[in-house]
Amino acid sequence: MRTLIIAEPVGGLSPHQACDEIAATCPGDELTQVAITTGGTGTASCFNGETVVLQTVDPEGRLTEASYVFDPATLQAYIDVCAHPCDPTRSDTFGTGVLIADAVSRGANRIILATGGVHTRDGGTGILIALGAQPLDAAGHPVEPGQQGLAHIASIDTAKLNVPAACAEWVLLIDAALQPADPAFAAFCDVPDGLGIGLGIVWLSKQMHDDTEHVHILPGAQTLLETFGVPALIAETDRVIVATTPDSPTLGLLAEFGATDVEAIVVAPGETLAQKLDR
Repeated sequence: MRTLIIAEPVGGLSPHQACDEIAATCPGDELTQVAITTGGTGTASCFNGETVVLQTVDPEGRLTEASYVFDPATLQAYIDVCAHPCDPTRSDTFGTGVLIADAVSRGANRIILATGGVHTRDGGTGILIALGAQPLDAAGHPVEPGQQGLAHIASIDTAKLNVPAACAEWVLLIDAALQPADPAFAAFCDVPDGLGIGLGIVWLSKQMHDDTEHVHILPGAQTLLETFGVPALIAETDRVIVATTPDSPTLGLLAEFGATDVEAIVVAPGETLAQKLDR
């Protein structure tokens, strides 16, 4: 039997671990495993490439270690924006910018950011600072980090701009509607508010391209399912098993792709996949 296994992060497991647990219950089947997320933590690990580990900072400025995936064959970098709980008004995305700068130094020209679950509301200004673009107030002083400084931005100093990063193609994967950052900063960027950390990235890209065509904001689950060829795989398989969470859009998307009689393993918070598999 040809069996397609699709798994999200569930019950404390990564998508790959969840796939493997389900696969162990299907002896003798011809298996295809697809690890996905809805656009948040764990997205980078779903893609092939080299895992790069760096020292950086978390959204509150504390030293930490983080990783991303760089595919030298396609010059694409897959980066999870840190989604640790934090004060959304004071935290920022500088640590993510450190990872982006490193990826660009390795030749990446397409940056895929998984933004699902991100708490910071800095409009992507932390990323801008890490890439050499410093937001300033009317007196020419650096503004405070995080959302608290956005309303005071009067200009952005690009004297030290990382030009290759600014010229990159950007993809922001989201798991829900992006949150507003600040209407004043949105007006400064000349784009609608509601782009979350995408505000600063759109501004950055516009400096190089004079348009917004190089920043793409896409739904995470649908994008990953389509990228990994799930619609075609459904047509080629006899059985589809999905490990997902109660609020995930994955089951609805699979129905849209034509999947019928999907074996859904829905793992709620506090539950484990092993419990659902009766193991």
